[in-house]
Amino acid sequence: KETHKFEVTIVHRTTNGNKPFEHKINVYSGCTIESLALVAMEDGNTFYDLTFTFGKVSVELNAIGDDGKPEKIGPYVYNVVESKSE
Repeated sequence: KETHKFEVTIVHRTTNGNKPFEHKINVYSGCTIESLALVAMEDGNTFYDLTFTFGKVSVELNAIGDDGKPEKIGPYVYNVVESKSE
């Protein structure tokens, strides 16, 4: 049985005053889908409910520095398969 691996990127955005910026970025590598459902809410909104396994996760943060601009922290990478940081 052939398995296709893919990458999932989740970006959390926030604002600094009126300026939006990417606060946190999670990148999951070596993913396989376990389940996928399209959920319809009573208010008319819909969303995907996705469950997946992954081999590696990378986390990158942006913190507001003293000058008021975002400063990059990371990325920090953890390999789940090998149980170690990279």
